[in-house]
Formats: sequence, structure tokens, C-alpha cells
Amino acid sequence: WHVAARSEHALVIAPTGSGKTLAAFLYALDRLFREGGEDTREAHKRKTSRILYISPIKALGTDVQRNLQIPLKGIADERRRRGET
Repeated sequence: WHVAARSEHALVIAPTGSGKTLAAFLYALDRLFREGGEDTREAHKRKTSRILYISPIKALGTDVQRNLQIPLKGIADERRRRGET
């Protein structure tokens, strides 16, 4: 996460099924959670993290999208609980 926090590029290499994709998205999910209450226009004015996910097959991209829905829903639920939305 330190590399992402410094806006540096990172390359993650590990065996299949070891959690590379989730590891890559965890930093972005953490930022979404922490920045939930910010004014969106102000957040766009400063440097933000971006993740580019390239899937070798469409089915894998679909799996990644489906697997990210759970943490994204959790972030949205927590924001509502805190009254941030």
C-alpha cells in the first residue's frame, strides 16, 4: 500500500489464485471508505488513485466485477449508517 499511497506504479506477480486481484483493489477500496464524506468535486481536483484492470478473458473480468460488489456495497452501507449519503 505504501507504493500506491506515494502514487507510484506497482507490478504484482504471484501464482494463480493467490489473491493478486483483491490485493490490488484493497488500497482503492480503503480510500473509497476513508474519503466517503468528501465533496466529490473537491476530491476530483486533487490527485487520486486509479487502478487499471486488464483481464485476459471476459469471464475473469466478470468475476472480478462480481467479487468487488460485496466490499463496495459494504462501503455504501457504512456511509448510509454514518449519515454521509
